[in-house]
Amino acid sequence: MRVDRIIGIAMAMVALATATVGCSSSGDGLTRVRAVVAGENTLSIWNDTITTRGVVVYFHGLDRDETILEMDESHRELIRRLTDAGYAVVASRAGGNAYGNRESQDDYAELAVTAVADHRVSDVFFLAESMGTVAAVNLMAKRPDLRPRGLAAIGPALNLAAVADDYRSSLLGANPDVSETDPMRLPVESLAGQKVRFYASPDDVLVPTASNADAFRARFGSVADVSIVECSGRHLNSSCVNGEDVVSWFSMIAPW
Repeated sequence: MRVDRIIGIAMAMVALATATVGCSSSGDGLTRVRAVVAGENTLSIWNDTITTRGVVVYFHGLDRDETILEMDESHRELIRRLTDAGYAVVASRAGGNAYGNRESQDDYAELAVTAVADHRVSDVFFLAESMGTVAAVNLMAKRPDLRPRGLAAIGPALNLAAVADDYRSSLLGANPDVSETDPMRLPVESLAGQKVRFYASPDDVLVPTASNADAFRARFGSVADVSIVECSGRHLNSSCVNGEDVVSWFSMIAPW
């Protein structure tokens, strides 16, 4: 089959998977598009006055959805830093509290493919927080076609065996394939060459750094570039939402 025919079919598939719900600008120079991708509500934000250099796929945490991008001041500042640096940031509901199940992974993968086509870029970056890190790590390990340049994760949940008892029933209800999706059970070689950066607090008792970020680095650090930036406070404290460092790190691993 001719290459142009293949490209045409791919673009048609993306168009069919996407339905635009609304587009808005609040006077801050940023464009916001709400759309349905793969059956899930999504939100995309970018700065129209700056050439787009890449797409950042945001993987939300527990009890959040695509609106995480503008949930509070720390997230708004994070997104502003990214958009001012030339990144288009996209997020999906992705099944809600899915704990990284296969369906949510597919939702995020489709969002990434759609956003890359819409913005006509090739660089994809993953940005996750808490529970969302499960889906992000699985896609890094299992979807080489997405070719993420790196993953930055805030208060990352990486060890499903260490989930607090209060959340175990909801985890098993949403994700029956725990053994297949637990990041700590992935083959070490599946993350060879990947670049990962965690923002983790020693004061986090909900997602302890020792059994998550530290344990992940101990398991995969021999084959992947895994760095940890220490922040402070409880789980997802605003000090861990470090937009300045995220932008700096993304720019370092994929210079423009």
